[in-house]
Amino acid sequence: MLEQFLNFLTRDLEKHPQLLQAISSDLASRIQSLVAEVEFDLDAPSDEDE
Repeated sequence: MLEQFLNFLTRDLEKHPQLLQAISSDLASRIQSLVAEVEFDLDAPSDEDE
């Protein structure tokens, strides 16, 4: 499912590059505070891999 979503984003950005915007530093800070305590392993298998 993740691959399908990433493919969708790729196609959408190719069709509408003018809609791409940088996020504000305020939003980036808010996101960082939300995930600060989250631990994850990028090498661990995902649900899709199982």
